[in-house]
Amino acid sequence: MSGAIFAGWLSDLELAVIDAVCRWCIASAVVTLGLLASEGIGVARLLAVPVSGDAAAAGPIGHDWSERGHQALPPGVDGGA
Repeated sequence: MSGAIFAGWLSDLELAVIDAVCRWCIASAVVTLGLLASEGIGVARLLAVPVSGDAAAAGPIGHDWSERGHQALPPGVDGGA
């Protein structure tokens, strides 16, 4: 988010102070805003995942570890023993 704010500030300086437009600077600002938008969509999808019912017992990749009788550990991990 700070990168998008900084790119906006630099674009404002281009137009208001030096009265010149650099096509590479504009391209960088557009890419930065695109990255901000895609990260925002990713965070929104992450926050939209339900946390009740069966989804609460699911592991990070969708496996239900609760029926194994111990903490959620992926297969092949011995828990540090």
